[in-house]
Amino acid sequence: PVVERQLMLVRRKNRSLSTAAQALWDVVRGQGRALMAGREGDPLYQI
Repeated sequence: PVVERQLMLVRRKNRSLSTAAQALWDVVRGQGRALMAGREGDPLYQI
């Protein structure tokens, strides 16, 4: 959530990410989603 907010603030100031930074960010988000999806079924991460 913190990183998403920082990215939102950067874009709000009309500073777009470079093509390389956007590609890297897409990879990071995809890995984060995969990690969270894997944790959903893991009993060790259940509260």
